[in-house]
Parts: sequence; structure tokens; C-alpha cells
Amino acid sequence: MSQRRLLAMSLVFAVWTGTGAWAGGSIADASTSSAPAEHQGGVYRRPLGNNPVTLDPACLNDIYGRTVANQIFDGLVQLDKTLAVRPAIAETWRASRDGLVWTFNLRKGVRFHNGREVTADDFVYSFTRILDPGTHSSGASFFSNIRGADAYLAGRAARVEGLRALDRYTLRIELVESRIPFVVNLAVGFAKVVPREVVQQLGAHFGLQPVGTGPFKFVDWSANTQITLTANLDYFEGRPHLDRLEYRIFPGDAFDAMSREFQQGQCTIPPFLGRSAPGWSRRATTTLFATRCWASPSWAWSPPPSRSIIRNSARRSITPSTARP
Repeated sequence: MSQRRLLAMSLVFAVWTGTGAWAGGSIADASTSSAPAEHQGGVYRRPLGNNPVTLDPACLNDIYGRTVANQIFDGLVQLDKTLAVRPAIAETWRASRDGLVWTFNLRKGVRFHNGREVTADDFVYSFTRILDPGTHSSGASFFSNIRGADAYLAGRAARVEGLRALDRYTLRIELVESRIPFVVNLAVGFAKVVPREVVQQLGAHFGLQPVGTGPFKFVDWSANTQITLTANLDYFEGRPHLDRLEYRIFPGDAFDAMSREFQQGQCTIPPFLGRSAPGWSRRATTTLFATRCWASPSWAWSPPPSRSIIRNSARRSITPSTARP
């Protein structure tokens, strides 16, 4: 499968799982939210049809893990509601005219949930880890055109030549070929930054006790029952309006059990399936496309993005001479 086709599929997948940034109404970017002050706080409860395999962003392979991990981790860039690229931890960036050299300037003061500041070296480590055969990351193909990736994958090099921290807040990525604007690859769910010291300490258990930079921090994972996240009060884009996210787990996509909890008010949204139950209002059965659920505890419903938006998203990005999308 070509990288272009894989990327397009990933963008569509991102829309359906919340890994992208499609949002409507008040579930949106905190900087643009118009939610009244009295909506501050609250708990957002969402059903999950199964346990995630992992919450490690480099190893995500199912919609359940992607849905939760999107709240915990950040990358250099992210997608807006039209699937265009916009800044995340990278405040600005630029590309050479041939699209082979990308330089990212990081925001200062962005911190992992353990309190340590994020630096360019963390992105070098995180992207190298995706390419490491020992990680078994499905996202490796998105980074295979970085200079030196082949040698690293083959064990002929100890580092990826094209990944370099120029200083504490400047990251440079050099490519061997420019297939599509590379910055689009950096908006997918795999391309998140992780703290080396925590990954090395926890090993394979990092996916069960994740530490990121996102608007919500991991609290607890009770298998077959619930994953709980709490607000990151120091989030670089502003304090989340919600206090907590609770992902209620229903192994085997137990629709009837999910429906009962929704009808009893124990889930904020109905099961994310193309089905409805007797007594549900039309509003309650409208398809929900939610990005990060951190701006307001109220529901936000919107129609799915048009096919033209999805079809064109992989081709739309900044031009090489533009510093910001």
C-alpha cells in the first residue's frame, strides 16, 4: 500500500475516532470556545466498545486506544475541523523549497504530565522509537522517507541521520524524497511525543500507564470497566473546562448495556454505532464527531465532514515558504 493511500486512510480513521480535530459546537479548541463560565468543570462519560490494546501512541492499532490516547498526547502539529494542519507543540515551522528539510520551532514551557519540559530531543527520541523494529509500530512507514531511516531499520546505524535537535527548542527533519507535504504525516496519531525516562522505566507497561502532554492526564485503567483521565491544569493551550473523562468499557460492543447506561444518564453520549434504541431522541442518535472533549461538558453535535474534505485533506498543507499553516 502506498504511503499516500495509507495516509488518506489514517486521516479518515482519525475523523471517526477523534484522533483528528473535527469538532462542532462547544467541543472545540479552548481558545475559541464560547462556553459560559458556569460550564466549568464536570465529567464526560463515553462508552468504549472494547478494551484498548494499548495507550502507547507509537503502538496504536485500534479505535479504542486512539480515542483515549488523543486526550493524553500531543504532537508537533494537529488537524483542525477541516483536516488542515495547524500548530500544536510546534509554534512555527518552515520547509525548504524542495520540501526535503523541515525545521520546527517548539513552544517553550510545554510540560509532560510528570512536570518535565518538552524539548526537541524528546521528538528525536519519539520518532526514532517509532522506527525502531523493537517497537513494532504501524506508524513506521510514515517516517520511512527520513534520511537514514533505512540504515537505522537495518541495524547499520545507531541513530536516524535525518532527525536532529539543533537546540533545545528547534527540531530539524531531513527527507530523502518528498512524496506529500511531510508535515501532514506529523498530524497522525502515531506522531506524538513521549518522555524517554518514563518509557525506559516502564518498558512495555508504558501503554498501560501513559504519560504525555495532552489536556488530560491518565489516572486509572480498570480492565473491562473504565479508563479515567483527569484535567491537566497546566495544559499549554489552557485549562480544560472538564474536570474528568471517564471511558466506560463494554467488551464485545455490548450495545444493550451501553444503551442502558446512556438512558440512565451514566454515559454522556449514546453508543457510537449506526443503531438507535426505543425512546432515543433524534438529537441523541445524531452522529457525533468529537475531537478533544476538553472545552465544555455539554454535547456538541455536527454532521460528518464532506467526502471532498476527506479526499483533499492529504493534499492540503502549508507551502514550503510559509512559516505557519
